[in-house]
Amino acid sequence: FLRQTRGQWGLDDGFAELVLSWAARLHEIGLDVSHSHYHRHGAYLLEHADMPGFPQEEQRILAQLVGAHRRKLRLESLEDLNPPWHVKTEYLIVLLRLAVLLHRGRSPASLPSIELRPERRSLELVFPEGWLQEHPLTVADLERESDYLKGCGFRLRVA
Repeated sequence: FLRQTRGQWGLDDGFAELVLSWAARLHEIGLDVSHSHYHRHGAYLLEHADMPGFPQEEQRILAQLVGAHRRKLRLESLEDLNPPWHVKTEYLIVLLRLAVLLHRGRSPASLPSIELRPERRSLELVFPEGWLQEHPLTVADLERESDYLKGCGFRLRVA
């Protein structure tokens, strides 16, 4: 997903790829605390843990990604990040949320080739012909995700 959006969204530096990869690996760390609101627990752990080698700003970005990877989005705290990361982190959150949503079953079966068409505050996902009809639960999840993102002024379209 990052490769298809990095140019349009300004995510073409190496750190964007690193922090997204770390967040993908750590997004469920809060499950060790509780299943309820585990994304919040994970964000708290990452923001307050002693993490040698991580500057505070990088640690805060990682915590923001993990904390926002599911449920209703609250992006107000992104304004506390240094520019341009207050904007870049929002885009990375969208990519992480979609990756988690589409890989929720952890099935060894690979996803189809999905084309992403990014614009400033919108993203269109283009699936292969017939794939969405064969996966109605994914369609329902994408519709719910579209509503979550709409609440933050971001448009998600699925085709």
